[in-house]
Amino acid sequence: MSNSIQLRFFQDGCGYPHSTFYVPALPIVFTLFVLLQNTLLAQAPAGVIRGVVNDVSGAVVAKASLRVSQPQFRGGRVVGTDASGRYYITNLEPGDYEIEAFAPGFDTEVKLVRLLVGDQLTVNFQLHPGSLHERVLVSGQTSGINTSEFAVNGSVSQVQIQNLPLNGRNFLELARLGPGVSVTLVSNPGAFANNYSRVSIAGAQYLLTQVSVDGVTVNDRMNGGTSQNFSQETVQEFQVERFSFDPASAMSGAGGINIVTRHGTNNLHGAAFFFYRDHNMAAYPGLRRDIKHRDPFFARKQSGFRLGGPLRKDRIFWFTNFEHDWQTAALAVQNNHPIFSKLDVVYPSPLTFNQFNLRVDGKLDNANSAFVRISQDKNNNVAPASVGIFMPSNWVSSHNSALQIEGGETSVLNSRIVNDLRYAHSYLHSNSDPVSSQNCLDPVVCIGVGGPEILPFDDPAFHIGNRPSSPLAIFQTTNQLVDVLTLQHNGHLLRLGGDWEHVSLHGYRGIYEPAQITLWGPTNLLQSPSLYNALPASLRDPTAPPPTLEDILQLPLRSFITGIGNVSFPGPYHSDSTSHSNLWRLHVRDSWSMLRGLTLTFGAAYSYQTNIYNQDLKRPAYLAPIFGGDLRPPHRGASVIDPSAGLAWNVQNKSKTVIRGGGGIYQDKISFFLPLLERGALGPSGNERVPVDGSVVGLSFLSTPTAFRGQDLLPILPTIRSTLASKLGNGTDPTVITAQVIKQADQLFGPDHTTAYAIHANAGIQQELTPSLTLSADYVMRRYVHMGGFQGVFSLDRNQFNRPHVTGVDPNTGVVSFVRDPVIPLCTPAQAAALNPQDQCSTGAITVYGGDANSRYQALQVRLDKRFSSRLQFTGSYALAKNTGFVAVTQYNNPALDYGNVGTPRHTLIVSGTYEIPDVPAQSRILRGLLNAWTVAFISETDSAPPLDTTLSGLDLDGDGISTTLLPGINGHNLLGQGLSQSRLRA
Repeated sequence: MSNSIQLRFFQDGCGYPHSTFYVPALPIVFTLFVLLQNTLLAQAPAGVIRGVVNDVSGAVVAKASLRVSQPQFRGGRVVGTDASGRYYITNLEPGDYEIEAFAPGFDTEVKLVRLLVGDQLTVNFQLHPGSLHERVLVSGQTSGINTSEFAVNGSVSQVQIQNLPLNGRNFLELARLGPGVSVTLVSNPGAFANNYSRVSIAGAQYLLTQVSVDGVTVNDRMNGGTSQNFSQETVQEFQVERFSFDPASAMSGAGGINIVTRHGTNNLHGAAFFFYRDHNMAAYPGLRRDIKHRDPFFARKQSGFRLGGPLRKDRIFWFTNFEHDWQTAALAVQNNHPIFSKLDVVYPSPLTFNQFNLRVDGKLDNANSAFVRISQDKNNNVAPASVGIFMPSNWVSSHNSALQIEGGETSVLNSRIVNDLRYAHSYLHSNSDPVSSQNCLDPVVCIGVGGPEILPFDDPAFHIGNRPSSPLAIFQTTNQLVDVLTLQHNGHLLRLGGDWEHVSLHGYRGIYEPAQITLWGPTNLLQSPSLYNALPASLRDPTAPPPTLEDILQLPLRSFITGIGNVSFPGPYHSDSTSHSNLWRLHVRDSWSMLRGLTLTFGAAYSYQTNIYNQDLKRPAYLAPIFGGDLRPPHRGASVIDPSAGLAWNVQNKSKTVIRGGGGIYQDKISFFLPLLERGALGPSGNERVPVDGSVVGLSFLSTPTAFRGQDLLPILPTIRSTLASKLGNGTDPTVITAQVIKQADQLFGPDHTTAYAIHANAGIQQELTPSLTLSADYVMRRYVHMGGFQGVFSLDRNQFNRPHVTGVDPNTGVVSFVRDPVIPLCTPAQAAALNPQDQCSTGAITVYGGDANSRYQALQVRLDKRFSSRLQFTGSYALAKNTGFVAVTQYNNPALDYGNVGTPRHTLIVSGTYEIPDVPAQSRILRGLLNAWTVAFISETDSAPPLDTTLSGLDLDGDGISTTLLPGINGHNLLGQGLSQSRLRA
């Protein structure tokens, strides 16, 4: 029996989302296991134990043998020492091990070691003269210091996963235990498929964090981030790789998470659980209490089981678990506006999760072991998209199903060579649809449901109607093969291997269906009395009843965007080739024990990825003024080499103090979703859905409100869309390009675009304070260069469509008259009506991704870690960080103003711990069950307040066409003050 008291310091009124699904049939798994027995597979974040065997005089024992085994399994692996007395035991899973060192003429010495995921520990032996049959157990804990690795990593143990309080039982929350790591949980990933848990390492984009399970990737190859969620019961341990990591384990410049799943043993073991939480045990979901919703309903129920044991003792083992989560969250919609706040509401957000996992492990013979794992995640929810909590009619209904089948084999070819092979088949199906009147029932708060998205210009928090990113469906299939060979010879630990991924993607993308409409807000009209006075009272008087949809449509139109073209994604043109991508990767790494206590590690990885650019699309001469005459598609960065090197010095070779340092270049794995988006503008006209700005039909009033209202647009919108669709065509004529027809384009890649990479550097020290308590302090630096379209940043309207050309100034009023002055001349009304592909004119922006953005993260990262012993485990992590880089384009000809603080907190401190309360003697079995096996656990996180980034929206002070401007006198982003209080703002 196991009980726990869990304490957590957080404010969460809605909780974390959860899911539903089916359990695959057991015969499928056993069939796969039999098929894999003679063929397969492995590579995971395995551990290494190394050391030296000496006799009592200090001389090396050159022909000693070492046997490593786990108590719950029979047998083990045997390795020998080399001529220098050194030994290496590689490819070890996390767990408790017994290591025996023996040689003729000596007693057998035994040590107990606890190995966490990714550990590389040094365990030395000193043999005494005697008999092999005499076993000497050496008491005391082995140091947890990594004596040979220069990388900055961290592990999360099974004790922490099982005992620390987690919001929604999401184990990825524990990644924040590492210095500089932040975790955000969202109620609805929206366009980002199944990515509920967003882990950002050292201020990098969460989409760039690579997540691996048992050595294979579970990232969304379309967007980045995670594609599958796993129950807490599935996870044995996981490792967070932060800086200068092994190129074999992660293809990422940001960092990675390596997860090891549970497996069965010779002992039959299991547990069942049920967790419940409701609004009586949750904070209020909003920043202020709404008198209309004083105690909104919230409930979360989580239930499940885990069970494992032997199928055949010492040979075949199984483990399975299932979890069902049901939740109704309470989400506060706060519009922060004198008029639209009358529609504020706390609205229910339902969510269900089902997560299943089954793993079968087998020992084929003394040198080969294999496993098969099948994991499934299905979830459904109705919630706002991750960009913000808007009105319920703007929410999204999502349905996600993810499946991964993996097999692996570890082969000990001899005492010095081990091979790991993995194969995985992964599938993700994600649907995201606008809410309808069936799941948004309240006629007042569901205002605008099923219609176009409507937002007033003076309130960015108020959105009603269909999200412009939905409907969206993704069908993604990935096959991955990974192989790593580990060799040990004369002080060298060599790892070399390869990785192949084949990704297939298709779906549909009905963006801006039917339109996104921006209206001038009530406060924008105060300078236009005639327009303001014509508004209904509900839009002028904060005390009047809430406005209806008909009232809101009385506001003047500012702009609109509608979606036109084929919704298939990718579009039909060349879809057989563009819907697939292959990644090949080769890597080699040598860890060389040069001198006793000094380890030099160096390596390199070569990567090549197909279809990251649209080389099959010819860029029309129409775009020559935009690209300076260079109409070549981008081509750089598909093939790259990433080197890395570093040193670790085990001072005095006592495993008490280690000084480490190193660095490398790390390439991100490319998610080819964003390059596919430009196929809409650059492909045959009508081949793919594209956003079309209302300026194409002359309905764009960005500078001054007019008498043309939202209600005037709605009746003619179907005709506008039908006319545009007929002119755009059906995508069958490759000689006519979409951009030539609609005279605008979005999300193009510049001809000089390349792939981003990160430069890592670190230097630090690890110190053992006690055998179970270690302290580490590291200076870390990561510089990202060439960020752009693949990260969704550095997008600029190179047409400068909104650049004004002053035509006159009224001498009496001072009012300035101007016309648009884009790079490609503005279309005349006749040209805009005709949309002739041969006309060299423009109707809207032509946004292009550059590839020159960069960022730099620097920090002092400190970690105090006590491994579990004497009933106690605790961790303290602190980061003093500075993260500067590209934030947003604010001035066309002064890119220096685009940079500033990226938003990472200056100070971050997180402390966690678990304590097993000592057992209380009692004669009654019932009393012993109630009083004993209790655990107390807590997590506490403190971050410093962020600086303030103040910009002026809707104002183009320098006349370059960009309507977002920094405050005068401010020369960068996020530089104002040291916090949000009045005194700190002035600091």
